[in-house]
Amino acid sequence: MSNTAEPSATAASGDAHSLASPQKIYVELTRRCNLHCRMCVKYASGSSIGEEEMSLSVFKKLLSLARAKTLILNGIGEPLLHPQLDQILHFARKTMPAEALIGFQSNGLLLNGKKCCNLLSANDNSHQANDCYGSNVPCGHCQWNLGGFRCL
Repeated sequence: MSNTAEPSATAASGDAHSLASPQKIYVELTRRCNLHCRMCVKYASGSSIGEEEMSLSVFKKLLSLARAKTLILNGIGEPLLHPQLDQILHFARKTMPAEALIGFQSNGLLLNGKKCCNLLSANDNSHQANDCYGSNVPCGHCQWNLGGFRCL
């Protein structure tokens, strides 16, 4: 991926014969971040990594989502900063198989009760958080993981 291109999507599969239908898809939605970590390649001396974001219309062109078992939103940026994250997650959940896992890598600093509720609403398969003891009582202290939310 070049430093000036729009954030990208890559696919990982179990073997060379399954490339037409990836099992796991990694998508970089944004290169914006709410932190400025010294070890991050984005902020390294001489880096020219911009602040681009993948649009919802580009994300919808990922036809392989319909067969993928896992979608991971990751990359240089913080996915929680993407202004269309809720719509992207809703589209992915609607397009992917019901048993598919959807998650993202985040520093978590932008998670709050409202954001957790929005993310839960976007993921039609998880309507509430499970508390630390396994009951289905939303507690407001949630953490996104591949299977949905888990309370801290």
